[in-house]
Amino acid sequence: MIRSLGALILLMMLSFPAQAGQPTIVTSIHPLALVVKELVGDDARVSALIPANVSPHHYSMKPSERRRLQNAHRFIWLGPAKEPFLEGTLDDPDLERRSLALDRGDATAAHNHDTAQEDPHIWLNPDEVRAMLPPIVDSLAQLEGLRRPQLEENRQQFLERLAAAEDRIRKRLDKLPAMDVFTYHGAFHHFAEHFDIRIAGTLTANPEQNPGARHLAELQDKLNNARSPCIMTEPQFSRNWWEGLNIDQPMSVSHWDPMGTEVEIRQGGYTRFLDQLADALVNCGP
Repeated sequence: MIRSLGALILLMMLSFPAQAGQPTIVTSIHPLALVVKELVGDDARVSALIPANVSPHHYSMKPSERRRLQNAHRFIWLGPAKEPFLEGTLDDPDLERRSLALDRGDATAAHNHDTAQEDPHIWLNPDEVRAMLPPIVDSLAQLEGLRRPQLEENRQQFLERLAAAEDRIRKRLDKLPAMDVFTYHGAFHHFAEHFDIRIAGTLTANPEQNPGARHLAELQDKLNNARSPCIMTEPQFSRNWWEGLNIDQPMSVSHWDPMGTEVEIRQGGYTRFLDQLADALVNCGP
């Protein structure tokens, strides 16, 4: 009996050697985990620090999440210019050595949501994601268990899937009738501008601040004069502001999730995420 149990344990150990030796990669946000998973496939464990159903604008790190960072072989984040709330986390020199910041620009720009250029939600633009890939590959290739040739092959396959997804989405969106799209804040501009979708109005320039009375009055006028107005709501923010507006014409309401909460972290996940964003627009059409 003891001999049989020992043989079983040995068989189990031999069955999972790759899993035991896999590097652990933690990203700041869920969409970034989707991108990294496209590159590493099954050769690494990838997870996001901030839960997908939590807005980064209101995030406060828990002790368990800090421990995950300490145990990660690599931490990949957008950088202090895009995620200033994480900057103090990297005071630990050892963690900083194991981290990759994709953008080390001016951190003050991260608080200004007035334009797509200044908005931190760059993962919504496929061109921005393409620009992330080389530094991510360079960083991950330094980890034991990940080989540069395989990472480069995965990157090329991802680029092909990404191009196919863009073509598929453009064909779908080109069929939409004319409509004016209204969003909660500036995040959607990254996706909209890439796919030539016009944003007619935004509820707030900064989701950390409530919209002012004058801005709400102007937004209400825009909605009343819009062509087939479409309101895009987000799961991370309340719909009460929209419901409080006095609109005299029918409106379509759709739900889009900039964090990809329901998208599984696996290869093909990022393009599925883009498809879901397109679904939200199609569902909002008149």
